[in-house]
Amino acid sequence: MVSSARSLQKKRLARRLVLIAQAACDLQDLDAAFQVLQVAEILLNAQMSAKDRYGIVGLIVGTHVELWGLRHRDGTGLSLRSSLQGSPETLEV
Repeated sequence: MVSSARSLQKKRLARRLVLIAQAACDLQDLDAAFQVLQVAEILLNAQMSAKDRYGIVGLIVGTHVELWGLRHRDGTGLSLRSSLQGSPETLEV
């Protein structure tokens, strides 16, 4: 039981980190968003099982795409998060 509870805590932490990175993107604090995403990736790669990684990888990739779009604006207004809102990986905290 302790292992599954710890696994759930790690998964929730990773999801919360992605939420923080998305909030930083909304505030145009791109450096903070990138740094928080790096921490989420470290947590994902070092301490999570493949089963727990499944839903979070898409969220991290989507946030990286949004961050990239904000850094490379060319007038197209690239934003992936609006298309992710209805997906099964939508964040719930």
